[in-house]
Amino acid sequence: SHISHLFNENNPRTLRAYCNLRKLQDARQLLLRTDMSVTQIAYEAGFCDTSYFIDLFRKEFGKTPHQVRKGK
Repeated sequence: SHISHLFNENNPRTLRAYCNLRKLQDARQLLLRTDMSVTQIAYEAGFCDTSYFIDLFRKEFGKTPHQVRKGK
């Protein structure tokens, strides 16, 4: 709680949102550099729910993981 409060004083995102952003950025690199499935990438990036991962990914990048992989 204390760490989150300190983090929020100096950042526009919450600590949880920042952690998710970092995981999504890692996942995006895996999408572009590997042939792992979206489900495998979601788990590798630290998401337990693939649907949640896809939803967050789309909200952050404006595209689904599949669209990013296909270069759309």
